[in-house]
Amino acid sequence: MLSMGPRTLMGYLYPRFVALHDLDNQIALPQIVEASDGSMFEKVIMPACMRNSYYFMEAGGVYLIGV
Repeated sequence: MLSMGPRTLMGYLYPRFVALHDLDNQIALPQIVEASDGSMFEKVIMPACMRNSYYFMEAGGVYLIGV
């Protein structure tokens, strides 16, 4: 029998949601960013996760659930 730690268990019991209907054009797409030294690199800004509670959800929203 395998045991898991409390953090792993909480991730399975209370997974995080991502509200897909609230994403703008900058989120989850590659963006070219200039560093302080002048070099250019590609960066992907990931959307923020939300707690899985009906209090934070919208009735017509689209959500992605993950562990």
